[in-house]
Amino acid sequence: MPDLLWVGTDDGRLHVTRDGGRTWTSVEDNVPDLARGAWVPHIHPSSHDAACAFVVFDDHRRANWTPYVYETRDYGETWKSLATPDVDGYCLSIVQDPVQPRLLFLGTEFGLFVSFDRGRSWRKWTHGVPTVGVRDLAIHPRDHDLVVATHGRSLFIIDDIRPLRHHAAEDEPELLYVLAPLPARTWRMGRPRSSRFPGQGEFRGVNRPYGAIVTVWAGDESLPRHGDEADEEAPKLVATVARGDDVIRRLEQPARFGFNRIVWDLRSRGARSPGSKPDPSADVVGDLVLPGEYRLTVRLGERERSVPVTVLEDAREAVSLDDRRANHELLLAIHELQESLTRAVDRVRDVRADIAAAVDRAPEEVQDDLATKAREARDALDAAEKLLWQPPGEKGIRRSGNVQTLLGRARRGLTSHFGRPTEAQARRVEHARRRLRTALDRLNAVLETEVAAMRDAAREAGIVLFPPRQFEKL
Repeated sequence: MPDLLWVGTDDGRLHVTRDGGRTWTSVEDNVPDLARGAWVPHIHPSSHDAACAFVVFDDHRRANWTPYVYETRDYGETWKSLATPDVDGYCLSIVQDPVQPRLLFLGTEFGLFVSFDRGRSWRKWTHGVPTVGVRDLAIHPRDHDLVVATHGRSLFIIDDIRPLRHHAAEDEPELLYVLAPLPARTWRMGRPRSSRFPGQGEFRGVNRPYGAIVTVWAGDESLPRHGDEADEEAPKLVATVARGDDVIRRLEQPARFGFNRIVWDLRSRGARSPGSKPDPSADVVGDLVLPGEYRLTVRLGERERSVPVTVLEDAREAVSLDDRRANHELLLAIHELQESLTRAVDRVRDVRADIAAAVDRAPEEVQDDLATKAREARDALDAAEKLLWQPPGEKGIRRSGNVQTLLGRARRGLTSHFGRPTEAQARRVEHARRRLRTALDRLNAVLETEVAAMRDAAREAGIVLFPPRQFEKL
């Protein structure tokens, strides 16, 4: 109603007009159990019902810290108190969710409170918002964020309150439900306008996590609570991201009773680094995915729920999808080369371990001969490995021409922009491919000669350690 206006004053007066201000009605005397003359710091007209409004009163200036919060559903003729023993501190602000009328937020001198049943009960919000005076509240209509304005502690933003709406609508929430995230946008962060290395010289607030923020409700009362320590056997939330039938990412985190948030950073699974242990469950972070439609599936025990995820492009980038796809495909080529490199380093590690074991098990009469062949094999393996990457612990000047370094340079160039790869970038990847082939051929030759000689000598001594897979062509 455009002609409906509410006015509250700092001397306890509360008026309403329904004709655009031509006439006013004083309604403060209709409010029960109210200290007369208490300030009116906030009035919130309901967006669901024109006759409904929420009002808070503040009388702390007269040493009265009683919380006063009321609702009317008949333009102020009658009022109902929403203050319960759960509310701590005198009240300063209130807002009703514009989508779910049962969801209310209340600001007091001692923090933020939330109600899922239209004020019959309240819970203090303790995650991310300190115990501080909450002077104003607003809900962003597009992003569904709750903006919390405090006295002396700046602003706080609670990202995406849609899960709270869902919770307020359910008298008995499901044991597991997952809310589809808002569309997630890929973007790149530029350098700040100030100094590049500010140290402690400037303040930067904490941004929301990058990517798709997925909210999961876990209603099993046996789960650990937030803030509790969880042992290795505690239940896990396992999320997989897929495009079509292709699973591109797996995320895992401890499950907690209540709301959990899983953040997919819009990256696919990356290639394992050389020297790392193979672990199918490890979250190896790869490159940003292309804009498009994906599906995220969350599993907790035997229960499973799936939601769609939309990934949008950076609106500031004037790059066609074809150009971005070309960039992505060249990054996938680097990914495959990295996988080949890692498998080769794994082979070197396994063969080296078998060489050491063979020497340890050798009978005394052949130890010297085996030790000589082992040294020759290890020296040859070391030389071949250094063509692949920089082994840990190597001293001296770093070799910049190994395959791992070349792949890293090529990848950094491509990930610095979303556009079509330049000719120089494509040549850099091809150069790394050729160097990898040369290094693999060198390693194959070592396996066929020095390592094969070590294997044969070990077998003659009755030691069988080298499986055939270690001699397969790389």
